[in-house]
Amino acid sequence: MVGREPTPGERSLARRWTEVADRVTEALAPGATARDLTEAAQRGWTDRVPPWPFGLYVAHGIGFGGVESPFSGTDLGPDAEAAMPVEPGTVVLVEPYVWEEGRGGYRAERCVYVDDGGPVVWTELPVEQLLATG
Repeated sequence: MVGREPTPGERSLARRWTEVADRVTEALAPGATARDLTEAAQRGWTDRVPPWPFGLYVAHGIGFGGVESPFSGTDLGPDAEAAMPVEPGTVVLVEPYVWEEGRGGYRAERCVYVDDGGPVVWTELPVEQLLATG
């Protein structure tokens, strides 16, 4: 926020984003698949449609070619995502999108390195400052 405090609704969106991003980050482990990441993102979601528009990944690998496998939360479908493993040495951008009708949306990225023991968060937004005030 620039020049003002966030509204309660904006705090709520940031909180929901953090909850989804935390679940996806926790699921990032060697042997997991992109489908596992999508399922982690959807846990607790009650709507029948995905909670984000297709074309906006929940998470994806990144490297020399830009966006790389594994692709999570795509329109490729569960079978394609199940065939995309998370391997040690992978760098993943966790970037769920949350929104509320009439309020707007919240989207950000968290950069995570996957080592043999699981996820290591490399970058973290100061979302806790936003959440601590509301």
